[in-house]
Amino acid sequence: MILVLTNPIKIDRKSRSELIVSFKDYTRNYNLRDITGVVILGSSTLIPSGVVSLLSSMNIPLIISNKLGVAISSPTLVVMLSEVREKQYKLTDEEKSEIARNFILARFNGLSNLLKYYKQDPPQLVDNNDLLVWEAINSRAFWDKIFSLFPKEVRDIGRKPRHSDPFNKSLSLAYALLYAICTRALLSFGFDPTYGFMHKSRYSTALSFDFSEMFKPIAIHAVIRAYKKGLSLDKEGELSKDSVNKVSREFFDLISKKQNNESIYKAVYNRALKLSQYLRKKDKSIKYTFTYDPRKLS
Repeated sequence: MILVLTNPIKIDRKSRSELIVSFKDYTRNYNLRDITGVVILGSSTLIPSGVVSLLSSMNIPLIISNKLGVAISSPTLVVMLSEVREKQYKLTDEEKSEIARNFILARFNGLSNLLKYYKQDPPQLVDNNDLLVWEAINSRAFWDKIFSLFPKEVRDIGRKPRHSDPFNKSLSLAYALLYAICTRALLSFGFDPTYGFMHKSRYSTALSFDFSEMFKPIAIHAVIRAYKKGLSLDKEGELSKDSVNKVSREFFDLISKKQNNESIYKAVYNRALKLSQYLRKKDKSIKYTFTYDPRKLS
């Protein structure tokens, strides 16, 4: 499971296999054998270096989401270098750009399917040879359409990751959950999550951001569903506990569903595997992308 903690005071080690988390009015123990990622919501949590080291030793990503954005601590140092990682480092700029464009194209196609699911016409993709310009132009067009599915107060604010409002906080949470799963999947098949194809080194796990692009429509869908059930902030400007639970439930409900007889959670790992096979063999027939389609969920 992914452990989501809202404004904990301190996270400490109880043993080599257990964390003890202190909140304002209580403490709780968590067995690390049950955890695949830790997501912290808030800015004031005390985390001793021993906890970071323990999580790294068990290949458990640590994600912190607060007003400054999302930061990911990746346990890459304890993963042995592999053939995959060697191939990853030797990719040319053209090869990296091609893979990144395919990730983003899969996101746009997934967003098109999401809009069609809600009976909305998706925008037409605009071509541009510059990857970043192409991504920016089309992202703006898709967000304009996505915001039509939300109330006016969301459309007026827009997508601002550091803004304290229920929509942006919820989407940042859903993305953080997605980054945790993607980082774990990439590590499982030998990738270095800090070496990206489009996102650069100023991001802690650039490849996780790149790879997650094609799965972001799922996170957006989860927020659409959760927002309809009512979301709110607490006194600190963070999502209320009830809202965190709503967003998390919708996210995990969606990734547990099957699309074409494959759960979306499994699809994340399978696409990481396919990407590793593609890098090793340079076989263009290997499909390493995923296109979300809520109309095909079961």
